[in-house]
Amino acid sequence: FPLETLVWSSTLTALFNLAVGLIAFFIFYVIREGAPPTSAWAAPLLLIPHATMVLGIGFWLAATGVYVRDLRLVVAPVTTLLMFLGPVFYSLANVPARARAFILANPITVPLGEISNALFRNAWPDPMMTALYTLAAIVVAVSGHAWFQHTRDGFADVV
Repeated sequence: FPLETLVWSSTLTALFNLAVGLIAFFIFYVIREGAPPTSAWAAPLLLIPHATMVLGIGFWLAATGVYVRDLRLVVAPVTTLLMFLGPVFYSLANVPARARAFILANPITVPLGEISNALFRNAWPDPMMTALYTLAAIVVAVSGHAWFQHTRDGFADVV
């Protein structure tokens, strides 16, 4: 059985839920704000590297979770923490310069900030920030898949 399918199906399920939520969001956006700015066309493109990052994190967590059973107890609070540390409720511009690197290490900071800028500030994504995030997402996805492949031989022994 191709075990990678489990990570892919979880990621695709999350992307489907995101797509449904975005449809609802855009309906309310058009009702409240009118037509979105031209920079809003960049928002879906910013989700591609984010989906790649999520897939890579999924591979890392799936492979590690087989060996570290209590990992599932840590994931939910860490996810909540990442949401509150990301620019969901504030702008990245409000973060002090000395803490900005810490906040930028959060995997949702760049996509959320850039999508927010594209939708609400009519600003196109920063190409350097997007390129660095895309590179980081590819590294996480490739290394996560490699870790998954490296550890998969012992899955049957542990389970």
